[in-house]
Amino acid sequence: TEINYRIVNKGTLLVKANYIDISYNGDQNTSLSFEMLEGLQTGKNGTWNVSYQQNLSDHLQLSLIYDGRKAPEIPIVHVGSLQIRAYF
Repeated sequence: TEINYRIVNKGTLLVKANYIDISYNGDQNTSLSFEMLEGLQTGKNGTWNVSYQQNLSDHLQLSLIYDGRKAPEIPIVHVGSLQIRAYF
């Protein structure tokens, strides 16, 4: 599910949510399994993302990003970032 909301002369808010049910019978403790499953686990997983982007001026852009994921028997993982880009 994805929602994109634009605020005129302000910025853009993007919200994404995913439900992923994984059936995997192989060994999950290998780097190949981790890569194939994108860090998720067998069972019911959830991922979400919230991002906001705004042009501060003609040459500066601000981005705020939050990502989260929940896999079975693993605590929720939260990742946040802030970026300021300068265009020359």
